[in-house]
Amino acid sequence: MYKTLIILLFFCSCMKVEKNKTIDELVLFGNSGFCLKDSAKWIYDSTKLDIRVYFEFKKDSFIRKAIRKYKSPIDYYSVKSADTIGFGNFLNKLLLFKNYEHEYYSKGFSIYDGLNYTLFYKTSDNKEYLINYVPNHLPDSLEVLHDFIEKILISKNHETIDNFEFHKITEKAAVEAFKKCPPPPRLTSREIKFKAPKI
Repeated sequence: MYKTLIILLFFCSCMKVEKNKTIDELVLFGNSGFCLKDSAKWIYDSTKLDIRVYFEFKKDSFIRKAIRKYKSPIDYYSVKSADTIGFGNFLNKLLLFKNYEHEYYSKGFSIYDGLNYTLFYKTSDNKEYLINYVPNHLPDSLEVLHDFIEKILISKNHETIDNFEFHKITEKAAVEAFKKCPPPPRLTSREIKFKAPKI
């Protein structure tokens, strides 16, 4: 009898903890690779991505974004909480207790000429999740989230602020992506040496 009561109390406490679980941090960023154009030189960097769009949410603290248009400096913005009322609940419904894959890319031949995205989120029980994707291969629920954040990103009524540091996940994601797909080696000399084949 006592054993059953203890087990029931244990399950009830677990359910309560699960119910109170929330998304505490979320970062979404889109990049076009490692090639950064600087004057006439191409620079390859293993820890920096060419981040074009960036969105960061921290529960009970801030929402901010950054956008860089091609060949332009990056602009930083603060998003007022009044513009995103209910965003935390929206995230919890879409992301908690779901088993998403780590990557959503084309399984076969597909032409895609847009940004590659990374979605990172951390729960109140300190679990971290990372999803890499291109938008046209997302499941419906993640597509809804992507489209919602995209609307916040392109909205022009947000306050411009000073530079802020991107979340550390951007560097981790860059290092992992660099391992999978490093940029081509740079030529050290303009001379091309021709070796005649042996006959």
